[in-house]
Amino acid sequence: DEKPAVSENDSSAESSIQAETETNEVETREDILTVNNCPGLKKILSMKSELDPAYAEFAERYEGKTVEFDGCITYVANHGSYKTRYDILMSAGDYVNEDTANPGPIFRFEDVNCSDLGISDLSLPGFVSEGTNISIKAEVDSFDSNSGIFELDPIIIEER
Repeated sequence: DEKPAVSENDSSAESSIQAETETNEVETREDILTVNNCPGLKKILSMKSELDPAYAEFAERYEGKTVEFDGCITYVANHGSYKTRYDILMSAGDYVNEDTANPGPIFRFEDVNCSDLGISDLSLPGFVSEGTNISIKAEVDSFDSNSGIFELDPIIIEER
């Protein structure tokens, strides 16, 4: 029962594959913009104004990029007459009450269903309601300077 000899090349090839996998995982994580690695995101999430040119500038610069931050749901409604499609408004930070505005822009997921939100259930879980603190992972879409709404395309929301 002799074990086959492992050549130096086999060992280094295996190490190279492992290193490449680890590098790809790190690169993928770094592609997600957070308050820790993106000063622009940190800035817009802490601004006091509902309308600010910085929001549109951020949306233009990072369109199509993934952002991840803690926020809260401020409003949920059915999209039009649909029973399984929703419009969801969110803000950065923790929910205080309906009369207290959070910092940063108003974010919106428009015309989404559960699978769009990374939820496997066919009906919206109870945590997707006004006042819930959530973690948001979404793709930057646009900022509408007229309405003051920052459009995001959802990847996943989770209760926190």
